[in-house]
Amino acid sequence: MPLFRKRITQIEKAPDTPIEMSPDQPNAPVTPVAPKRALPMAGADAPPRGAPVSNSGPAKLPRALPMLGGTLPAGARPVTVSTPGGVAAPDKPGTPFEEAVKRAVATVQDPDLGRSLVELGMVKSLTFQGQVVKIAVELAYYGTRYRQRVEHDLREAIATVPEVVRVEATFTAQVRATNSANRPGLAGVKNTIAIASGKGGVGKSTVTVNLAVALAQDGAKVGLLDADVYGPSMPLMLDLQGQQPRVRTIPASEPGERPTQRLQPLEAFGIKVMSIGFLVEAEKPVIWRGPMASQLINQFINDVEWDDLDYLLIDLPPGTGDIHLTLTQRLPLSGAIVVTTPQDVALSDAIKGLQMFKEVQVPILGLIENMSYFVCPGCGEKTAIFGEGGGSWAAQRYDVPLLGQIPLALAIREGGDAGRPIVIAAPDSPQAQAFRDAAQAAAARLALEASLTQGHRPAGPLIQIQRRKPGE
Repeated sequence: MPLFRKRITQIEKAPDTPIEMSPDQPNAPVTPVAPKRALPMAGADAPPRGAPVSNSGPAKLPRALPMLGGTLPAGARPVTVSTPGGVAAPDKPGTPFEEAVKRAVATVQDPDLGRSLVELGMVKSLTFQGQVVKIAVELAYYGTRYRQRVEHDLREAIATVPEVVRVEATFTAQVRATNSANRPGLAGVKNTIAIASGKGGVGKSTVTVNLAVALAQDGAKVGLLDADVYGPSMPLMLDLQGQQPRVRTIPASEPGERPTQRLQPLEAFGIKVMSIGFLVEAEKPVIWRGPMASQLINQFINDVEWDDLDYLLIDLPPGTGDIHLTLTQRLPLSGAIVVTTPQDVALSDAIKGLQMFKEVQVPILGLIENMSYFVCPGCGEKTAIFGEGGGSWAAQRYDVPLLGQIPLALAIREGGDAGRPIVIAAPDSPQAQAFRDAAQAAAARLALEASLTQGHRPAGPLIQIQRRKPGE
């Protein structure tokens, strides 16, 4: 019996033949160039298991100046600058007061990117009406806590100029793209996030759907691709069972050519969703070999009209198989999130997932520890049912962030079964807040990646199966 081995190679490979309904795909993979790592990959040494990890947020400080919305009175004197880096230096110097305010603003840094707001081009305008200052800031991602941190830092900085009587601030957000090239079918998607687990049963799909809805609630444009071909759960978890996507036919541009067909994703709770669960009967199993499953994923990438999205979350099946390799071949993934529980048996497989993404050169955004503890509804006592400290230990051991620790709660299970994620069903619950915190941490990591890569990161290596010659 011949032996086979898998080898990661930097070579080109012809794309797979699409299955029925899919038009010819002219896009061939591009030979990647090994990028400089922007975010940490798994594998660094760290303190032993049990060492403490600090996940505390920024301290809340008192206000220094009121930050009000609205427009300035008639006759406001603008002092604006049009430069690639934002507000840097005016065409002609302003008054000493105006120059002092601009110097103060220039000292404020983005709390996640670690660079000046001015340098990042986030200060879009700075105008004055007497001692009234008006500033417009465009943030790197959506998020209430993030905006509050930037607002506080601006308030503190401008307060160092004693003549200021009021600050009127306007905040908008524009998500930065981390992968803007080599993405057939996803031209309008700024960030693609793979969410994986080494084994099943750790709540990966529950985490994925709540992260997606949480990002959409903050104002981002979000899509969710259910790539778990053999066990699709999004139709149930988003209350979309029995619904089917429409197919839009685009006439051929040249006589004799085949028309192009595009699937329209379904929508729920502000996110766009595509799953094989919409295309097969609910109780019918998908009995496919790996190549057919990979071809379906190619169609979901190339033949679905995702349009413009800030984030496309991809719910991967458990393990490290064909579908994972297909995605890393076809997409320059923005990053990966690995879901685990605190227990050792789950951690051992989660670590394999971390190492897989390291091998295929995908930045690791972080770990999410699900089912971290259970809070007794009667007495409020915390019980670590699946162990304690596993996610913290793995995050330190492999030098990746711990994005969040999600409590075990009956409401999370009930929301999944009812098609109402807990961030919708119980938005004020501690569990919903834990999901929102994890979503914001992931968005911050992506903003950092976009800042470091300037939106250009090549695809990962292609995989080729080669036959071992006798005697090797």
